[in-house]
Amino acid sequence: MKPTKAIVIIGAGNLAVQLATAFLNTKQVTVHVYNRRATHALRALRQQGAFTCTTIDVLPTEAMACFICVSDSAIASMAKQISQHIQHGIMCHCSGTTPLSVLKNPSLPYGVLYPLQTFSKNRNLNWKTIPVLLEGNTKATQQGLKGIAGLLSNELHTANSEKRLQFHLAAVLVNNFVNALYLGASGVLSKKEFALLKPLAFETIYKAFETGPEAAQTGPAKRGDLLTLKRHQQVLAKNKPLLKVYKELSSYISKHFSNATAI
Repeated sequence: MKPTKAIVIIGAGNLAVQLATAFLNTKQVTVHVYNRRATHALRALRQQGAFTCTTIDVLPTEAMACFICVSDSAIASMAKQISQHIQHGIMCHCSGTTPLSVLKNPSLPYGVLYPLQTFSKNRNLNWKTIPVLLEGNTKATQQGLKGIAGLLSNELHTANSEKRLQFHLAAVLVNNFVNALYLGASGVLSKKEFALLKPLAFETIYKAFETGPEAAQTGPAKRGDLLTLKRHQQVLAKNKPLLKVYKELSSYISKHFSNATAI
């Protein structure tokens, strides 16, 4: 029996909501979303046209794919639970760090669809430009997953579990860590003053990808400017955690550019 044009999504977190919304926007598939409890997100998806439920038994047994969007530690157990109901379609998780092998199943093809992006429920994203990393347990599965992912994005890339983990690490560095530094900067300045950093932040990102991060690097740690480093550290004296981060990052930059005496 051929699978119906249905997509099943497990979870109601940021990624699940964005993925469900993206598939709904294609107008080419029906979207079924399961979450163990009713939430505002589930109600919002129902209003957009998704079929939502809090009971696995009402999910379609035939689907193109089932995407498991839960915490990494819950993927394996959820996959086992769902596979007892889903009879046709590709079983997928969407984690950057979890290996494909946790989905190993003798009765269903399985794979990974990992969108390389940060997600919040209320942000409008252009999925066509989001890189999507794909992995399947067989070439046929990978081709099938590519066809489904192609409904969402024009940026499809093959990546095994090891390479996907490297991408996830790099993503944490440029996204979560950089945003944490924005958080630190927002503590040094007022909200109105922090807004003045926007052109600088945009130019920094532009240069990193235009010229490469090494060529784009500037600042006192690269120059070995001890006086400026000391003054900055004095400003941060009462914020010990951020002071420690400042020293560690300055040391990293300094050593990379051979200014070992900068700290």
